[in-house]
Amino acid sequence: MVTTLTRRPRLIAPVRPRDGFACETAPRSTELRLTVAGVLPADLDGCFLQARPHPTVGNAATVVEGIRLRNGIAARFRATDTGRRPCPFGPVAPVRLTETSPEMAAFPVRDGVDPVWHTVVTAPGSDHGRHLIVDSVGQVLHTRSFPLPHASLVRALAVTERHVVVLDLPVAYSRAADLVGERDPYVWQPDRGARIGLVPRCPEQVAAPVWFDIPAGYAGQVVGAHHESGRVILDAVWHTGPFDQAAGALAGVGSAAGAVVRWTLDPRTGLATARRLTSPVRSAVAAGKHLFTVATSARGAELTRRDLSTGEAVAGALEPGLVAGRPVLVPKTGRGASDCWLLLPVERVATREQELLVLDAADLAAGPVAVVRVPAGPSPAARSVWLSRPTLGVM
Repeated sequence: MVTTLTRRPRLIAPVRPRDGFACETAPRSTELRLTVAGVLPADLDGCFLQARPHPTVGNAATVVEGIRLRNGIAARFRATDTGRRPCPFGPVAPVRLTETSPEMAAFPVRDGVDPVWHTVVTAPGSDHGRHLIVDSVGQVLHTRSFPLPHASLVRALAVTERHVVVLDLPVAYSRAADLVGERDPYVWQPDRGARIGLVPRCPEQVAAPVWFDIPAGYAGQVVGAHHESGRVILDAVWHTGPFDQAAGALAGVGSAAGAVVRWTLDPRTGLATARRLTSPVRSAVAAGKHLFTVATSARGAELTRRDLSTGEAVAGALEPGLVAGRPVLVPKTGRGASDCWLLLPVERVATREQELLVLDAADLAAGPVAVVRVPAGPSPAARSVWLSRPTLGVM
């Protein structure tokens, strides 16, 4: 039986100030009503949000902006995060913890059992990584170290009911790049090797990480992870070529595409096997047995739903000339977990106009049921999330 974090006999006292961890929505956020083509589903009641580094202070603060949907009405929402309340994107900055700290933190991942978040922190010159468990406002509940040589940049994680899945990939700190003033002194170093590790999720488990050696590559995005017949299954958008766009990959949607690869990690044999699930895509999300991917072609954005059990693929109907961001799945009220609405932020290449497409995930071929137009809006971001109305209190 899995022991939940909330059942621990004690909490570890915070070991770090909150600066750089938490973010909040400013109390004077603004809303502007938007034009909607079609009919918004009645059960979409919440906020579609995107996050970007602040344009003037960078990762020390985050700009959260998006669209409020309620009662068939859409309103633009924008607020600046300042570090005092919970942030829907997690309590740890996705790059440097502070502007002066050399430490780098992976994108935080919400725990699936307890109301906490997980991240891994690394630093140049250190031969260890730190697994941090933090609450919604950035207070550190637990921290523990584990061997992690080469000062690699751990950016993507996954969390299962038993493990934190750590991707130790050959993107590592380069002192030479730092000395010449590179914006991000983390460069592709394939000779260092690559591996995937399983770190115990619960802090009372003191077992050492279990590592699986894999060919050199880079995970642009983790789609999900779960247990199956004693093995850990990890799906990720995988890049096999050199990592040469550090700043773009960290902060924006990026232009590089990678195939969704399924890694099967077997602790009994110590082996990791890979199976390619898709052709190159820009982003992917999963719900139940279905995988939804966004790719780019000469016509523009392409949206596809794949049944992972049968391999069947169904394309969505999108207009030509669109560039798409990361989709978000919103479960329909009273339906199963895999019966969802799909929200897709797009930009029209010719006019730079922004839109939010609302599609029925079960019938992508029918095209959008509604289109929300966002005049002079920002380009689609790499990070997006849906907050239903009951959870908007964190905003």
